[in-house]
Amino acid sequence: MSETQLRVIFENKYLELGNVIDWIKRAPGFNPVKFKSDVVTKGEALNYNEKDFSVCFTKELRKKAPVFITVIDSNGNQIMINKGRDAASLIIGLNTSNEIKLEEWVAYAVTFFEENIGIVACIYPEDDYFWQQNVDLGQYEKYGKSTDDLKLKEMDSVTVAIDPTSLPGHSSYVKDIWFGSTWMMWFGPDYFQFIPYERLLEFDQAFNIRTLSNKTVVIQLYGDYKDVLNKESRQMQWAFRNYFEINELISILHQEEGRTKR
Repeated sequence: MSETQLRVIFENKYLELGNVIDWIKRAPGFNPVKFKSDVVTKGEALNYNEKDFSVCFTKELRKKAPVFITVIDSNGNQIMINKGRDAASLIIGLNTSNEIKLEEWVAYAVTFFEENIGIVACIYPEDDYFWQQNVDLGQYEKYGKSTDDLKLKEMDSVTVAIDPTSLPGHSSYVKDIWFGSTWMMWFGPDYFQFIPYERLLEFDQAFNIRTLSNKTVVIQLYGDYKDVLNKESRQMQWAFRNYFEINELISILHQEEGRTKR
């Protein structure tokens, strides 16, 4: 199964039952049939109905982070609801083995920013989220994928792994906030403390940049999401990463986070 992944990140305070039920109901073409969680269902997928899901959600949210609750629909799509220590997220896996109307999911993502909920969101097409985080060379061998453009590093005397900094779409998280480079991205006003609004608008190499009414910046790096593996698409991801010096930014934020913890 090939999976396109939409991630929407927001403050934990918005992770309320009423909101979550509404997000599930208005998810385009999403017909929930099963749900599962770590504690209440012990990982077993149960038949979905609002009453049982609500009981599960309420009990799970009493736990300390991290909390994961997954809702699965009849087409193999799933919405994972995640409560983190510092921020929450919807991690939506779309089964691209079936026909999906991605433009409807793009519009769905926009609603979180129009309602001033979203901090940042992104869409990784066609299994690219997995491959841009994977550092295991064995996975490339297993699926017959080329390793020619990968940078390798020795983990120890016997283990060689992929250097994640050689992957243009590699994701980093600081206090549960996403940093990376992919086909479609949304940056809400709460993100401007990391990359200022004006600086985002100055990036003039993307296929399309627009703003929403609340100044959310929407960046589409290249035209068709199916072109994710094209050399030109990868070059655009690198251009975005390098322009905003994302690796350096992450390093600085991690240092600040370490000083705060001390």
